Amino acid sequence: MMALASGGLAEITAVPSNLATIAWDERVAHWRGAILGVHQMHLSTVAHRDLKAENCLLMAGTHNAIEVRVSDLGRSKDFGLAPTLPPWVYLGGLGDRSHAAPEFLYLQGGNSGDDFRLADLYGLGSLLAELATGHGMTSLALGSWNDVLRQAEIDLAAGVTRNLSTLRSQYKRACAEAVEDVPGVIRNDVATLLEQLCDPVPGGRLPRYSGRRTRREDGLKWLLDKADILGRRLQVEARKPSYRRRKGAV
Repeated sequence: MMALASGGLAEITAVPSNLATIAWDERVAHWRGAILGVHQMHLSTVAHRDLKAENCLLMAGTHNAIEVRVSDLGRSKDFGLAPTLPPWVYLGGLGDRSHAAPEFLYLQGGNSGDDFRLADLYGLGSLLAELATGHGMTSLALGSWNDVLRQAEIDLAAGVTRNLSTLRSQYKRACAEAVEDVPGVIRNDVATLLEQLCDPVPGGRLPRYSGRRTRREDGLKWLLDKADILGRRLQVEARKPSYRRRKGAV
């Protein structure tokens, strides 16, 4: 797969000048490609557990369009099988700490399938932040992950458990900053998605049905639908100037 790839998504997101040249319809398409990959994994009872731009390959797709493929499954887990490690190992997660969901940095991670799926939702939200700013949500909201983890280790030794909901104000500010350069037609939707997917309380990342946060049995189809809506709104907005020009000519 590496030999077939045209490059990695991080080659775009990590360089501001490169990211600035990518139109938002392409960014949304790249994000949708990552969602689709994770969706397929979850339907097969597999969680990625280390989502970030660095682990997304750019591949030549239909009509030579560049598509994203989720890669580097070295830390993935078939959550249909029983955990293989002691529970304490999962407290801090197994992925890249600089992109880790807050429950892992605060040593409150779990080892169930739901724990892993919710962490992947955070990873997809963080990837959207990378596509918007070049930085993952963890660094945007929490700053140095080393400092957070160091304090969490002190708290764990003292028997103190951080209430993750107290981090929501930090994440809300980070989400607002992340969408400053997002096109106006999708800015509010992107901000809402970031706040949901990167909610520091894991259960808050689920979609809401009948007033309750509920896990869907059809994987991430709901999130694919959200990405499609973003794409369509960008397409409609792109057509508006041509409509105005034709109307003016008449």
